[in-house]
Amino acid sequence: MKEVKGDSTTVVLARRHCAKDLRDFLDSQKVLSKDFRMVPSKENGDAIAIPVCGNFLSVIAESSHEGVLGTSEEFCPYSTSVLGNQKRKQTTAAAARPVSPLEQALASATQKFWNEMNATGKDEAYVLGELALLDSKICPKRLELLGDDRTVVLHPTAFSLDETAFNELLVKMGFHSDESKHKLMLMFWEELAVVCKSSRVVRKGEVRPESGVRESNFKILWTNQGVAQSGPGGPGWITVTEQGIQQSFDLTRVMFSRGNITEKVRFGKLVQKDEVVLDLYSGIGYFTLPALVIGKAKHVYACEWNIHAVEALRYNLAQNGVANCASVFHGDSRTAVALHGLENKVNRVSLGLLPSSEGGWESAVRALRRKTGGWLHVHGNVPVKEMNKWAFWLCSCLASFVKKFEGEERDVDWAVICSHVEKVKSFAPTVNHYVADVFVGPMDKSATTSPTTLGMIVHPGGSMDSIPPDATLTVPSCALSPDGPLHQSWMREIAQTN
Repeated sequence: MKEVKGDSTTVVLARRHCAKDLRDFLDSQKVLSKDFRMVPSKENGDAIAIPVCGNFLSVIAESSHEGVLGTSEEFCPYSTSVLGNQKRKQTTAAAARPVSPLEQALASATQKFWNEMNATGKDEAYVLGELALLDSKICPKRLELLGDDRTVVLHPTAFSLDETAFNELLVKMGFHSDESKHKLMLMFWEELAVVCKSSRVVRKGEVRPESGVRESNFKILWTNQGVAQSGPGGPGWITVTEQGIQQSFDLTRVMFSRGNITEKVRFGKLVQKDEVVLDLYSGIGYFTLPALVIGKAKHVYACEWNIHAVEALRYNLAQNGVANCASVFHGDSRTAVALHGLENKVNRVSLGLLPSSEGGWESAVRALRRKTGGWLHVHGNVPVKEMNKWAFWLCSCLASFVKKFEGEERDVDWAVICSHVEKVKSFAPTVNHYVADVFVGPMDKSATTSPTTLGMIVHPGGSMDSIPPDATLTVPSCALSPDGPLHQSWMREIAQTN
């Protein structure tokens, strides 16, 4: 394979469908680097890395371009003009590591601090030089922006006073007391917000699957919205608009994954007009809203047990003009079908819970209309090498629930067929977030099978045949284990090797 010549440089991460438009805009503003070519981002599989130069941050802050996901530092190939000019290539390589917006904001904040104190501290060049030596987990090159108001999002260890190396650097810079360090950090957060034209800076927390409600642990570091309340108008309330759909929520209480936009749109397009849909793990409306806004569903039953997500969901249904087409149920999704009389009522079910929605599979099957059957869209974190094994095991589990049906709907063969498995994104090394599209219903209503189809046929007497006939059923490592309500064996294997 021919070696690709290039170097690491500062890039703007753009949504794929907006990349060309954003590139042309950056070019018109004279902040597009002509030394490198844009490429698919290795850091974010849903983004395109566009190389930039000059005062690009002010340009994107002023434009509020919808295509901007954030900034980073990535390897980009040299442009043709650089490859043909050896002298320019040497100059480009020497300057390929520009100062990141985060580094510049902290350096500027230190100078403002010393000016306020009428004292002399380390100069800006010294600060930038020391920051360049820090691990990227402490001093990241990437600037992540979230939401319509461009909220700045930092990772848990970024510029954290809990990190020894960062604390030691602040001491070297002359900040010896806790009071001076905290004052500097407040000035840093505000400087970041001003540069990015944002209303707040937050630190990302970790979502703990075992908590059940999967609450966000984001912490607000700085905000110009000082009202200490939850809900609309509160300091944590944010709106993220994707494909024209507005999604609002309190980011300190509710998790949000924007890497799923392609799957949200795909699901919305799969929904047929006038279908009745069940969203068993609706959150703030990740799949409920596309089903209504894009798919024009007749009605959606949305089930969620995080009360803060439920409040946001109701708000989102109203602001997107579809509140009259949805019923929201607060509580355990595993019992919602029986509790709210949803059995034999829907055409399609979304099961968007990670790492596994296994707890809701039987309820989902029972919610499908008996005469026509319907589709389940089952999400899961699955080791790549086990994808087919997972899909076949999933069909087998769903078939076992079909066997429990009684009455005339069981006088015919039923099919449980996985027609497609969609990769949403990489979750961890060798583990992907997948969605299996599975038809469950009378055989004469099923989708046409193909040589790659996996599934089961359930006969009226309860016997089952595999599709294909020689398929071997084994339980994958992503099946839920007794270690916790949402624990998978592959997690344990990773933990044991670390």
